[in-house]
Amino acid sequence: ARTGWLIDTAVFHSEVRNSIQTVRIPQQAGCNNATCDQPQNVAKARNTGLEVGLQGDVGPVGISGNYTLLQRKNLSAPAVRPTDTPRHKLFLTANWKINAAWDLSASGEATSERLSSSDGSQVARGYAVYHLKAGYRFANHMRVEAGVRNLFDRLYEHSEGYPMAGRNYFVNLNVPF
Repeated sequence: ARTGWLIDTAVFHSEVRNSIQTVRIPQQAGCNNATCDQPQNVAKARNTGLEVGLQGDVGPVGISGNYTLLQRKNLSAPAVRPTDTPRHKLFLTANWKINAAWDLSASGEATSERLSSSDGSQVARGYAVYHLKAGYRFANHMRVEAGVRNLFDRLYEHSEGYPMAGRNYFVNLNVPF
């Protein structure tokens, strides 16, 4: 078990040359979709942000979380907006070690909206989803887990028009060798 709480932070800044991004272009021959997109070199871009993580225990429950703040900017062509990344992202988890064999985990993740098109006409809304998992470790260190992702069957998208899976169940078997 950990003693005390651990906080870690990171500040980042990157200047990117020759950044490739999917860019919305006018309808043209050969494009049979409602919208046409093309990977293009948008030249210079800047990504800055902050990450904060926290880990600790409250009795038999381990708690951890991570928050990311991201600011992306296209310096060469500001009208071509960065896509597919939220400005805010949060992940939290709690793991209850019931005994030497059993544990139960609950987690959640949330993000703010993100642009799905470089002209800003398509936006994937922000969302929050939650997950549960139970695990059992055998004496030989083999482990079986079962759980549910997207517990409340939330409809959400990482990119507008492409929904993620609804509630789904899983079983994992980990065998060390």
